Amino acid sequence: DIMQAYQSSSITARSLCALSAAKKHQMKKQRISTTVKAQEFIATDKAPAAAGPYSQGIKSGGLLYTCGCVAFVPETMEIVEGGIEAETRQALTNMGEILKAGGSDFSKVVKTTIFITNMADFPKVNAIYSEFFNTPGPARSTVGVASLPKGGLIEIDAIAEC
Repeated sequence: DIMQAYQSSSITARSLCALSAAKKHQMKKQRISTTVKAQEFIATDKAPAAAGPYSQGIKSGGLLYTCGCVAFVPETMEIVEGGIEAETRQALTNMGEILKAGGSDFSKVVKTTIFITNMADFPKVNAIYSEFFNTPGPARSTVGVASLPKGGLIEIDAIAEC
């Protein structure tokens, strides 16, 4: 029967099977380590400095990923005054500087995510947003949030080709 045949199988056959599995695992590890892509960190003094352990942008695999851009005035690191329209314009201006530093621009953006503290501001955000992006614009998600850094009203990040 099958059970007797398994129990009587030689140690050599079982060892070969274990060796084969170990070799497959080692080959898989080697493939993983050779497919890691280089990353380039993007930084510019024309946009607010990173206020924590993150980068303004990262280039990897032909794409540029921006940090979440808030309405900080780069020279003061304070939120621009003037409400949601002014904050949206400043956040997108900051994003534009990061895109430029990474060799990209708004025409190459493929995806954005907008975080806003008041969904009622969405029409005002769209009006300013359309000044920066052509129609049709990039894919986009908009998320309502409870709060943002320093009491800001909006934060926007992007993924762009570069």
